[in-house]
Amino acid sequence: MQEKKKEFKLYESVKQKYFRFHSYPFNHRWWKDIDVATKFPFARDRIVELFFWISGAYFEPEFAVARDILTKVIALTSILDDMYDVYGTLEELVILTEAIEKSVIHSFSQTSEFD
Repeated sequence: MQEKKKEFKLYESVKQKYFRFHSYPFNHRWWKDIDVATKFPFARDRIVELFFWISGAYFEPEFAVARDILTKVIALTSILDDMYDVYGTLEELVILTEAIEKSVIHSFSQTSEFD
């Protein structure tokens, strides 16, 4: 039983150190640099909510990079979704959709084929 308590205390210590250095807002300076509130006033500022969603799926310390990447992807996707839902006119959204489709097609043509 004493061994389990030591192991638990060690785990908690590692977890606290990890979250001090790898959680919001320490490594999410990029979100502040985007300045969502000013540049995208129509968009929801949900970075903390999204980070906690991802932390629920990838809670182990070794998945810190996966948490960061998925938080960024979902946060930027959320802004894009808000553009479609709230901000853009039909004409603007048609142009944006075509640009995204061309970008995706272009990026697929850049990848090498596997034999």
